[in-house]
Amino acid sequence: MNDQEDTLYYGIILACIVGIILTGAILIKNKPTEEEFTELYFYFERLDLVDGEGTFLGVTIQVGDIIWIDLDGNQSISEEETFLPGDTVVVNGEFWNVSDVAKDRSQILMGKFPKKVAAGKINFSFVVVNHLLQDHQYAYVVIAGEQSSEGTVLVKKEEKETIYYSVFLTEVGTCRVSVTVDTGEEIYFYLTVE
Repeated sequence: MNDQEDTLYYGIILACIVGIILTGAILIKNKPTEEEFTELYFYFERLDLVDGEGTFLGVTIQVGDIIWIDLDGNQSISEEETFLPGDTVVVNGEFWNVSDVAKDRSQILMGKFPKKVAAGKINFSFVVVNHLLQDHQYAYVVIAGEQSSEGTVLVKKEEKETIYYSVFLTEVGTCRVSVTVDTGEEIYFYLTVE
């Protein structure tokens, strides 16, 4: 290499080093903003089972070809205490949905919302998680069929709140139950009232 080629070679290396330093300084100075969002979902509980058995809210559950939930506590299986995934069960006055069962029968997922009920008071729960950069007073709207109601809940930054909700439904048929929060998120389920 001659002197002219050496100068060009070292100049290119120096330009690359200066470029890397400038790029690093710009990235540090202009740190990307944190992503802000809200999570909204229905409440679920996962139960770990041993040999297909466990307890849920103090009630015995056995998972085999069917799901047996000993609602009356007599340790005797009855037709009213057998369920399939997707069925609604009332445990201690609260509606739960048998949402899913692991193939190996080691877990069962219970959703805190009904799918099929008799007319009357029903209850469900939803969760609001705040990933905004500050505490937020969430306004929410619950619509169940033709009924609509509103509420608010304060959720601190990076925390969550579970809202227990009840509605009274008398109209027989299928209705949509939805929850919408002021940040735009919406969740819903369909409910059959008999």
